[in-house]
Amino acid sequence: SDEAVYEPHLIGIELQGLAPDDLAVALLVSTLDEHPMFERVTLRSSEGVNTQGLIAREFSLTATIDLDREFRWISDVPEEVASAE
Repeated sequence: SDEAVYEPHLIGIELQGLAPDDLAVALLVSTLDEHPMFERVTLRSSEGVNTQGLIAREFSLTATIDLDREFRWISDVPEEVASAE
């Protein structure tokens, strides 16, 4: 069937933005892709635009976040506190 699969534990996001160049877009995509919170990071479009006299890259990407994944922020890890004497 052509019905979309309903996955209640997933959140889909779409991000549209402007970047100074292709390298900045690629860096954003690779950084999100390497982050444990995001899956299926996909660059949907990227094209050169001239906006207010500035040349930039207009881009769109999508990603998903799995709500069933156990995720701990680094700040949740106990830190040793140095004693100041």
